[in-house]
Amino acid sequence: MPQQATVPPFIPLFLAATVNVTKIQSRWWRCSWKTLVLLEVSFALIIYLLLLPNSSIVPWWGPVTSLLSQWYRMDVLRTPFSVLLQAQGPLGTGAYKVIQVVVAAGLLRLFEGKWPFIQVGPLPCPLAWTVVIAISLAVNGVLHVWSRTTQSRGTHHGVDQMVKSSLQRSLTVHESVYYAMMAFINAVCEEVTFRWFWWQEFEVFYGDSITANIAQATIFGIWHYHGIPSGMAGVVLTFVYGWMMGELKERLGGGGLLLPILAHTLADYYIFTSIARGKATRAAAKNE
Repeated sequence: MPQQATVPPFIPLFLAATVNVTKIQSRWWRCSWKTLVLLEVSFALIIYLLLLPNSSIVPWWGPVTSLLSQWYRMDVLRTPFSVLLQAQGPLGTGAYKVIQVVVAAGLLRLFEGKWPFIQVGPLPCPLAWTVVIAISLAVNGVLHVWSRTTQSRGTHHGVDQMVKSSLQRSLTVHESVYYAMMAFINAVCEEVTFRWFWWQEFEVFYGDSITANIAQATIFGIWHYHGIPSGMAGVVLTFVYGWMMGELKERLGGGGLLLPILAHTLADYYIFTSIARGKATRAAAKNE
């Protein structure tokens, strides 16, 4: 029997997912960005504590860790280490994507007495490789059309910061390897967070994988409002992509994360090396 929570997960999950659009929310609520993030963290933790009937843990690692990983926005810690973490990059200011995974694993270890087992395999079969390549080509094509149609490369400042030194020229071998490495790390963090931690939360609550996949993809889309692609179009496209990664995990990946990580890595590499660099390069060519 699936473990039942006392309230539906949508309120704290939505708050957790919209940490990337908190600036817009702060205008609605007429309070500072840092104040609203602090309120979101407090609210999620209060709900989390209320969901502990008879000291049995309800798995809420996704919303709690998503909000806690925004610590840098509250200026609670002012140390050389925190300044280092606040450097921009594809993993987000404060490296919050990594912190999400680390804190979630720590919470599971604390409350369940064991480290989480994250299934990776089995190894892909020829059909799986074919599907991953087909999805990657289709996704890269959609990203290319989106970028050209909207004349936008998104609003992910961390990615812009990472690629700004390589604009208007060909990539070096070192840069290509570095971007591939960052694409892989980013893919691992996001796949573990959404297709594993949050998937499990929804599956426990609703009792079926179909609803769990739709729910995690919805949060994944909202969470990428300021991603690449960005805006409402980005939310819709990223929702579809998150759903596809979930299907890839379940249908061909045997429940493991290897296939979605591979597909996600290829998509992120294309974003870093082409989409994020494309607009500035085209603008420079027009001015010549």
